[in-house]
Order: sequence, then structure tokens, then C-alpha cells
Amino acid sequence: NVNLVRELAARIPGKIILGGPMVNEIDDDFFETNPEVDIVVSGEGEETFTELLESFAGQRPLEEIAGVRTSTSQSPPRGVIENLESVPSPYERIFRDQPDLEWIAYETSRGCPFLCGFCTWGYSKKMRYHSLERVFSDLDVILAQPSLDRIYLCDSSILLDKPRAKAILRHIIDKSRDVVIRYEFNAEHLDDEIIDLLLQ
Repeated sequence: NVNLVRELAARIPGKIILGGPMVNEIDDDFFETNPEVDIVVSGEGEETFTELLESFAGQRPLEEIAGVRTSTSQSPPRGVIENLESVPSPYERIFRDQPDLEWIAYETSRGCPFLCGFCTWGYSKKMRYHSLERVFSDLDVILAQPSLDRIYLCDSSILLDKPRAKAILRHIIDKSRDVVIRYEFNAEHLDDEIIDLLLQ
């Protein structure tokens, strides 16, 4: 979607901030070829974006925010968020604001041990997981939405931690919702019990 984002950025007034795997490493001439872009955020953006809002409000200098690059400056990279529980769940607000959503992406973990060259999960080999309590709570909110008919579990490989994956699949099954669930996994992680859960 990078070309679409560039097209939209040229048409939208205001401050343009880009993030995501396509801009984690940009060329030195990026801002010359994309003059409408004000800021590029590299790495995970939750803490960086919060600090950017504080900077726009005059509460902190832009130069002190890690993981930020502009046409005139570049700060040191920001480390990954070690405690994913520090990121508040957005799903109650999302469905309050958009009650007619038909699908949603949900990620229960971050990172991937494989580092495949074609994949956007390869920025961190270390796996980090939301607690099962958090996952179950989020899934309860998601599965309670009557208009929702598709969920994308967008973990790098949901079956990397098989006991955890089985608990998540059982929780979804117990909700008895007629919903399509899509996810990625490595076939070598399958076993008879997981195949049975997937069939359910």
C-alpha cells in the first residue's frame, strides 16, 4: 500500500507521519522524494506516537523522542515494548465508534523467530506475548459484536507456543460464534489435537 499512502499524503493537509515496516529503513533522499511527509517513525509506534503528541502540545522537544526521523534530524532507535500489557486494549473503543465492523485484525503476540526475507514480522526474533487473560478479554469483546463475521489473528505463527494456541482456539470454540478466523502457522507445528481444534 506504499504507493496509495504516498498519493494520500500528497492530498491531505496537516502534519504527515508515516510508520510501519515499509519505512523502518529509508534512504537519505526519502524526504526529498516525499516532501509532503513530515516525520517517519521506525519500530513499534505506540510509545513514540504518544510522545509525538506531547511534542506537538509543547511538552517535550521533538529531538528527544527515540525512533523519529525528519528531513533535518534522526534520533536513536527505540527498543521494542517489553511489556505488551502496557499497551491499552483498543477494542471496546473501536467497536463503540464503529459498531458495524464486519472484520478485524487481532494480534496476540509480537515477533517471529524465522526472519524470512519476504515478511514484515522479521524485525524482532524475540517473541513477546499478551497474557492469556488479556487475549481472552479482548476476544470476548470482539466475539460479542453481532456484525462481525471475520477475524484475522495476525500473529506471525499462532502455533509457535502450542499450549497457548490451543487455549486460544478452545476459548474461541467455547463462544460458539459463527465467524471465519484466519491465521498464519507453520505446518510442522500441527499435531492431532490442534488439527481437531482447527476443524472445530
